[in-house]
This record gives sequence, structure tokens and C-alpha cells, in this order.
Amino acid sequence: GKHYLIAYLGNEVEVILPSSYKDSPYEIHAYAFFLSTTLKKVTIPEGVTAIGDYAFQYCIALTDVVLPEGLKSIGFASFGSCIALEEIALPSSVISIGRSAFAECAALKSIVIPEGVTCIDNYTFNGCTALTSITIPSTVTKIGLNAFQNCNALSRVNISDIEAWCKIEFDDGKANPTFFAHDLYLNGELLTELIVPEGITKITLDDTKMAEACGYTIKLIGHMAVSDKGLVAMVSPRMVRPSNPLCRIDDVFNGVLVDANMVGEVMFYGPGAGKLPTASAVVADIIDIIAARDNDVRPIVWEQADASDSADFGKYECRRMFIAKAGTSCDLACKTVKNGDLVAFITDDCISENASAELAKAFGDALVSTYRVL
Repeated sequence: GKHYLIAYLGNEVEVILPSSYKDSPYEIHAYAFFLSTTLKKVTIPEGVTAIGDYAFQYCIALTDVVLPEGLKSIGFASFGSCIALEEIALPSSVISIGRSAFAECAALKSIVIPEGVTCIDNYTFNGCTALTSITIPSTVTKIGLNAFQNCNALSRVNISDIEAWCKIEFDDGKANPTFFAHDLYLNGELLTELIVPEGITKITLDDTKMAEACGYTIKLIGHMAVSDKGLVAMVSPRMVRPSNPLCRIDDVFNGVLVDANMVGEVMFYGPGAGKLPTASAVVADIIDIIAARDNDVRPIVWEQADASDSADFGKYECRRMFIAKAGTSCDLACKTVKNGDLVAFITDDCISENASAELAKAFGDALVSTYRVL
């Protein structure tokens, strides 16, 4: 079975733990060093695989922690309120960091989350008021509620994979470290411009109920427009009115709505999924390629886009719907619809992506969802 270090009963300033118990690895049990107020340095050797909940909480003099390779998990609030701890190196073997693990470590200056960790749990770094830098690996897919609350000194967030970063699910505004840091570094270089591909990651039942209450249906819409500022192309969930032909596209069918100069709106409609339509499209593409081999007709191929052809995405304008908790107010002129514990604000005028982001930030933790309105 498992072996545990249950409790430390001494009052030493420095402690070096044994590498094994009866020649076997062991875990540090919950509360093992809880409130050891004289402890300044602890060395945990290889052989220790887990640190339990609250294990070092309130070790207020602790400044130096050595963690071993082979350590896999750090428990709930395990280093919470270690107010003198300025730095700690997490070994690459760590895959689990518990809720509030480093909460209220007011002196902690920087932290590197190891590759392999998939979740930064609720309140993990809450109250780390001296934290200036954090490195988040590409394996993280979720960051919990208030994970970086009160990290007011945070100035730098380091990432290695922008696509992975864009897929992270943030539970609220203060789950995102850039709420405070503002500066995001990709492989050591400050990101000054970012084009983010969009798509549906989560639509809740509350969203669909609010859409119905407002007289809309949520549809995944691909949109492309050409203007004097350049080309704008995106795919995003949108609120669509029943009067719009795209609202009636369901199941395996696709629809393309073209706004032409002379004839106005033209609709193309037909099956776009399912085994027979998909097979037909693939065979047609193969026939076109074969037919083009012996003549000068060049089949259509995908090529890398020229960035100079794209408009400034931040200036793209459309109407917006902000779904927030009841009791929230909005400074912009908009239609307001209340449904249960939520309220929707639908802007009267089109606003830019940049203005939308600023408004979303102003809603703070009260914001539930944001949608473009077609």
C-alpha cells in the first residue's frame, strides 16, 4: 500500500526529508507541516510523489523549497499563505496543481507551470500580490475561477503556443492572467498584433433561452467582407433573426447568402454534410484535378494569405449582444431584455471589436457571454 509522512512535530529552521520509507516512495500527508512557523527551508528528495492538501499552509517563515523530479501532484492550498516564499521551481513531473495551491503567497515573484499540467484550478494564485511573471504551457486547457485575483503586479505572461492559448477555457475575467498583465509573450517575443481564429467552444442552455427571449437564434456563421480597409473573414456564433434566410438552415444543410451590387441578396442552399454529399464533393474535386492535368486550367488550391490583404480586425464593426448577470447596467445605447437571473444588452449601433473588448472588460465577472448580431 501507500506510505505517508503524517506530521512534522519539530521546530527546526531547515528540514531535509528522507528519500524513501522502507525502501518505498511515499507521499506527504495533508496538514503534515501545517503552521510550522519556524521552518525556513525544506528539501524534498526524489521518492516523494505527492504533497497533500494544506501540507505547508501558514509556514510563514518558509523561503526555500526544493521539490524533486518524480513529484506528480501538489494539493489543495498546500503552500497557501506562505507569505515569505519568493520563488519555487516546479519539477517537470508535476501534472496536477490543486485549488488555492499558492494562494496568498504575497512574496512570490514568478512561477513556471510545467508542461503536462492541464488545469490551473480556482484561486491557485489568488492574492499573489508580488507576482510579476508566469509561464503557462501548451498543455493547459482550463484556468479556474479567480485563479489570478489580486495579482496586481503581474506584468508578463509567457506562452509557447498561440493556438493552444486561444483554446484555453477561462472561467472568469480574473482567470485570465492578461487581465492584469496586458503583455503576452510568445516564445520570448512580445505580441503586439494577433489575429485569433474564432469558433464555438461552449454555448449554454441559458444562452439559447436568452436568444429565444430576444427573438434570435444562435447560428455558426462564416462571414467575409471586402472594404477599403481590406478583407475581413471570420467564423463565429451569431444571433440571427427568424426573418434572415440563414436562420432556417438546419441539420446537414448549408446556406450561402451573397449581398451583390446589382441584384442585392442572393441565397445558395443545399446539403453540405452527410456521406453522399461529402463523397460527391470529393469525387468532383478529384475529377477536376485529373481533367486539369493535360491542359492549362489550374485547379483551385489553398495558398498562404498575404497579411497586407487583411483589414485591422480590431476595427471590424457589428452589433453586439452582451449576456450578463441581472442587476448589471450598460453605458451604451441598447435594447435590454431580462430573462430569469440574466439580462441581455443588444447595442443599437455597430461597435468595433476593440470597443467590444473594452465593454466586456467593464462588465467584469458579471459577463456571461458575448455574441455578434447578424
